[in-house]
Amino acid sequence: FLNTRLSFWVALGIPISLLGMFFMLWLTDISINQFSLFGMIMVIGILVDDGIIIGESIYSQWEIEGKKPLQAALDGTLDVIKPVTISVITTIVAFVPYFYFYGMLGKYVWQIAAVVIFALLFSLVEAMIILPAHIAHSKALQLKIESNHPLTRMRNKLNKAIEYLIHNIYGKLLKFSLRNRWAVSAGVFAALLIVGGMFAGSHVRAQFFPEIEAPYSRIQVEMPAGTSADAADKVRDGLIDKALVFGHEWEDTAKGILNPIQNFTSWMNAGTINIFFVLPSSAEREYTISEFSDSLSEYIGDVPEAESVTVGGFNFGGTPISIKFQSHNYTQLLKAKDLMKNELQKIAGVKDILDNTPLGSNEFIVSLKSKGQALGFTLRDLTSQLRQGFYGQEVMRLQRGRDEVKIWVRFDKENRISLGQIENLKMRTPTGEYVPFKEVAEYKIQRSLSRIRHENGERAITIFANLDYSKNDLAVVLADLDKTIIPTVLSNVDGVAKGVGGGQAEEVERMTGSMVNTMVIALLVMFTILMFLFKSYFQTLLVLSLIPLGLIGAILGHYVMGLPISILSFLGIVALAGIIINDSVVLVDRYNKLISKGTEIQDALYIAGITRFRPIVLTTITTTVGLMPIIFLTSEQGQFLVPMALSIASGLLFGTIITLLVLPSALFVINDLRKLVYRNKSRLELEPAFENVETS
Repeated sequence: FLNTRLSFWVALGIPISLLGMFFMLWLTDISINQFSLFGMIMVIGILVDDGIIIGESIYSQWEIEGKKPLQAALDGTLDVIKPVTISVITTIVAFVPYFYFYGMLGKYVWQIAAVVIFALLFSLVEAMIILPAHIAHSKALQLKIESNHPLTRMRNKLNKAIEYLIHNIYGKLLKFSLRNRWAVSAGVFAALLIVGGMFAGSHVRAQFFPEIEAPYSRIQVEMPAGTSADAADKVRDGLIDKALVFGHEWEDTAKGILNPIQNFTSWMNAGTINIFFVLPSSAEREYTISEFSDSLSEYIGDVPEAESVTVGGFNFGGTPISIKFQSHNYTQLLKAKDLMKNELQKIAGVKDILDNTPLGSNEFIVSLKSKGQALGFTLRDLTSQLRQGFYGQEVMRLQRGRDEVKIWVRFDKENRISLGQIENLKMRTPTGEYVPFKEVAEYKIQRSLSRIRHENGERAITIFANLDYSKNDLAVVLADLDKTIIPTVLSNVDGVAKGVGGGQAEEVERMTGSMVNTMVIALLVMFTILMFLFKSYFQTLLVLSLIPLGLIGAILGHYVMGLPISILSFLGIVALAGIIINDSVVLVDRYNKLISKGTEIQDALYIAGITRFRPIVLTTITTTVGLMPIIFLTSEQGQFLVPMALSIASGLLFGTIITLLVLPSALFVINDLRKLVYRNKSRLELEPAFENVETS
């Protein structure tokens, strides 16, 4: 799109800006990691935006206005310095919410914003000061004398092709849009409704965190409280042996496919056994981790010794399905839990159904008989004597040199090895007589709760479940739960209410809540900055309205790529808000300057679109191409970056169409509304950009 020398000086802004950015990373002690590298790749395409606009403006001053190189560099830079500065500042402001992101992601994504902001600041300085000097004092602005030179002939052909694209293709589309401006504006609203319907109808899936292939499969086993280490080790060893045998069944020596379980590690913590099986990378296998884990789960089957067994990967932020019940009546609460778990088992794709009421150790429950009460026994008397006999009681301490020896008294080993001995145990009455335990009391053994959860003075139980996204859609399942299943369960119990929070839903609420306030503030700051440039409420609101229109492109991009909208996509949309404004700022600024010179509205819109087509298309292409390596990543380590890059690239592509065709039409529609205001002799005051201009 630009000549060779001019392209070189514009592209030189990339290494200069990155070197400055690396210096700032060193000062702020930010390492080179996946997040900072993503920020670098993202910003590569954005870095040349201001350079392209300034370079193209200088080139136009030299080629069209016929000015000398030094004067062209000065006038070309001053002509666009205001919109370029505003564009960079608004982009920086749009990345500020990254610093206030809640949760685990918030500890890392701020590095993306830091990298982008540092690079953009250096890019702005380079584009405004260094780039004009390079262009003015180099051979970028000089005529080719050798017209038969191969490079000259190729450049001339490229120029003709670009001119044809601008005037014969885009120019005709722009004229059509201006003539049918009301239909074009209505078409944009129709597109919003269609995309909203796709989203609401689950044609575009939505989930908190995308399914990202991890290089391992995990078995998590919850053992009953009080399980001995030897018993837990026996269960763990049995599961590992089963998994290794299962792995051999996946071998295919003829095709060179070895046992997928390349290595494993395991440990136990607080009654939870974790076993991780390392599998080949996604590039080396034809199956997914989920497929392997589901097959392994079926092969393992039930584990009687365990309370629960979960086979699969890792859920970021908790399980996708989480239902909380609260009540003062614990019996009814347990009934609601059981009913809910039964209903979840009937839903296709729902698996790994658990709750947060794990049972604890066995408890020895003693109750008094009427004879025991008649003899004067209390529960405290009985339980104290049982504890003294079986556990022991300290009776004295002896001093042996510098050490102190504690003396404990309890039954000998032969008299405390079975529960049957308790029934015939002689219990001492308050009067000093002895009677058998079975005559004055009875006992039962039951599992206790390892923890009791209260919220707002009520007992609370939460049921968790995972979802196989290949068999069902999360939005559909959650809607079915809220509208049908949960009300049905609550109608069968008394005094139980649905609680709020838990699982991924609670994590999503906290994350989005942390972003909303900062995004509102960022939008207000962007609105104020744009007002300094446009001095028009209508134009500022019109430019900001391109942000939700860019969201259409982001959603369509996810639909085409078959990816769900996730929290990572939301991060990309936040960044898109600042990038998409850049192009519109340049076009509207050019339009306002033409209007101030007395150009007709329609002519001003056409000229502004034609003259700004080259830098707008160039900035879009460079940003999108810069993100392509991320969008098509296949490695596990880079999968969480794909939704962010896809949101920016697809949103920017669609936003460019909006900027080049819909924005001029919308400006024309505003002018039509102003004409209507004039005709009705309204008292509304005209904007400065339209004063003393005859509208037609």
